[in-house]
Amino acid sequence: MHKNDQILEHEFMVDKVSCSLNNVSTSMQMMKGNWNITMRINNRSYKAKVTKDFFYENSVIIILYESNIISATTLPGFYQGINSTKLVDATFASSTPTDEYVSGAISRTWNSKLPMFVNVKILGWVKYFPGEGWSQKYRMTVSCWDVKLEFHPSIKDGAILSGRGSHKCEVNIY
Repeated sequence: MHKNDQILEHEFMVDKVSCSLNNVSTSMQMMKGNWNITMRINNRSYKAKVTKDFFYENSVIIILYESNIISATTLPGFYQGINSTKLVDATFASSTPTDEYVSGAISRTWNSKLPMFVNVKILGWVKYFPGEGWSQKYRMTVSCWDVKLEFHPSIKDGAILSGRGSHKCEVNIY
């Protein structure tokens, strides 16, 4: 796996995260709630020698606590033109069984109102169009490490992205 700078002239950022965990149970090893993530994708291919349009397809977005999956959903395919910014929203529920360590750690963090760190990953395919009438397709992995969430019980969503601005992600094309 490697970053291919000849292909990659775009960047991914976590722009917004909100989470409302309705129930975190360590005894039942369950977490129930809704997650909303907005990703900002900038196509900066105007800086390259050959400008490129991109089509992202067959992608899955995953939220992890350390390396343990909390929830996942598919993303619809979308096209992105040259020198443009696209906001992509993902909404999904976490009601899957988790192991005792994960549900316990999240429950303790939730109850203490301390910040929680999650990882966000996107796995999928990117097709780019470097010239008239032809395209190339590559696997893509986007990794957003240590996204900091703060708990705010006074607002509708229990946890939101901490800090100012977006959280930049690592992108690998292979």
